[in-house]
Amino acid sequence: MLLSFKVANYRSLRDEQLLSILSSGDGSRPAIPDGIGQDGQVTPVAVLYGANASGTTTVIKALLYVRELVTQSADRRVAQPLPDNGFMLDKDSASRPTEYEVRFMPEVGGEYLYGFSICQGKVHEEHRDEGVHGQQRTRKRHMFVRAEAESDHPQIN
Repeated sequence: MLLSFKVANYRSLRDEQLLSILSSGDGSRPAIPDGIGQDGQVTPVAVLYGANASGTTTVIKALLYVRELVTQSADRRVAQPLPDNGFMLDKDSASRPTEYEVRFMPEVGGEYLYGFSICQGKVHEEHRDEGVHGQQRTRKRHMFVRAEAESDHPQIN
């Protein structure tokens, strides 16, 4: 189950955008209480809306792009460059990596955070964290963190 999706520096989205399925906790949105997420509640429905040309379709395209990269990563050739989808309308953004982060809960339980960034056709950084729930707070445990400069793997270099 998708809990949240974050994207930054993707196509027409220069700044970070967040799509969250979690309840705000202030009672303004009804929630399904089942012990998931920051405040333990996930909304049954999420709506993404905005004016024409405001980036709503781009957020969906970014989510589909992440899904494609993850599900088809085994079929991809190591030397094949990844599409560069960075924001190109200013010099600073054009040289920054495009960042993606997905927070999800698989059917077997637990809560995970998976994120990566792409710059110049290569994976610049990748991480996966596991959420451990306590009574009052959530702790994160790093499952792996890889950075371009630290890796011997050809796909990351």
